[in-house]
Amino acid sequence: MDHDLVAVTSELQALEPLFHRTERGTSRADFEAMTTEDFWEVGASGARYDRAFVWSTLETRYAVAAPDEWSTDDFACRPLSADTYLVTYRLRQRDRTSRRATIWQLVNGDWRALYHQGTEVGTKRHGAPASPASSDCRTEPSRPSISTCVDCLSPWPNRSPEPAWRPRR
Repeated sequence: MDHDLVAVTSELQALEPLFHRTERGTSRADFEAMTTEDFWEVGASGARYDRAFVWSTLETRYAVAAPDEWSTDDFACRPLSADTYLVTYRLRQRDRTSRRATIWQLVNGDWRALYHQGTEVGTKRHGAPASPASSDCRTEPSRPSISTCVDCLSPWPNRSPEPAWRPRR
């Protein structure tokens, strides 16, 4: 790798969380400068969004100018190629915690996002109901292939994961 990983990590940490920092600007030109033309993201719902949809959502968010309170932790950076890096971290907002992943590429001296994903993670602990109206996460799933609680990722008692593949005999 041509770049010092510590320096790259510091640079990319200053750019995250993507689309929540307004220091780089809030105009369409600013957005286009920080993303590649083929940028896309996967939202917490699992839906895929293209660059145009993400911009239209951000344009509405930026127009409201509401305070965006957040913090990040568990930041990591991994080189994928000479000028491309995967950044992962946890984003904590008022009532929401998510795991984030962004693939950044250095293009003509500027960092641009190629891909972004935000996956909401549960805040409850294994065995505790998320809310009075929700079910207890001790209720085992109907599919026997699921070996962990989808809310807290704890293993189910007395259940071992099935292998994704089986060797031929």
